[in-house]
Amino acid sequence: MLKLLATDFDGTSIGYTPHESCVDCLALALEKIKNDEIVWSINTGRDFLYLLEGLEYFNAPVEPDYIITSERHLYRHNKKKGWKPFEEWNRHCDSLHAELFRKSGRFFEQIKNLIAQYSDETTLLENHDGVPEMLIAEKEELLDEIVLQVDSLPHRPNNFSFQRSSHYMRFCHKHYDKGKVLRELSSLLSLQANNILAIGDHYNDLSMLDGEVASMVACPSNAHREVKAIVQKANGRISQYEAGEGTAEAIHYYYQKFNKKK
Repeated sequence: MLKLLATDFDGTSIGYTPHESCVDCLALALEKIKNDEIVWSINTGRDFLYLLEGLEYFNAPVEPDYIITSERHLYRHNKKKGWKPFEEWNRHCDSLHAELFRKSGRFFEQIKNLIAQYSDETTLLENHDGVPEMLIAEKEELLDEIVLQVDSLPHRPNNFSFQRSSHYMRFCHKHYDKGKVLRELSSLLSLQANNILAIGDHYNDLSMLDGEVASMVACPSNAHREVKAIVQKANGRISQYEAGEGTAEAIHYYYQKFNKKK
């Protein structure tokens, strides 16, 4: 039985423009699952503030119960107090990232030198300590090329990794991705994989779409070919519709299959 819905945001709940609203069919699907007391979590690469901005424009008829931001931070919605962080999880996550990035100076210098070759076509964003956090390429094809070069750089720290979505690349600790945080949330809720539906569209969604964390998996028709391949391998649902409409169709499909009263 479906008890937890985990949806990506950009490309899945909305399209690829940042200020889209919730399409009608997805609004109806979200209302239906919330009426049936199914928990809804948004699992996104956006940071906390950028997601909240997106949710204002999204204007869904119901609030998500949980949000996972930057592919690693976990928050619970409280009707009176707003979004409350899972402090222990988030603090431990931040501590591991800070430690990793302190030890990655030499590797980051290599990345900076590499990106300098594409200075007219990329933007490298740094945190307040001057540590690179995100690379934005003008085109996804260019990022494909850069990823191959980053993967071939020497002296890569053991726990160094990155998450990819479209033309965005976020540097991170390898122990944190959407799948691992969704597993943590399911543990906190005492749910099994066969209670979870995960829906996503791009590289950073792969870790929650392989059938391990969520037995029910799906993607919209605009999903990257590698996402479609892993969803198919997990016997999941590849919708014929794009973005929010495809997500609504997948929710309806699994709800009818596992939750509709006989």
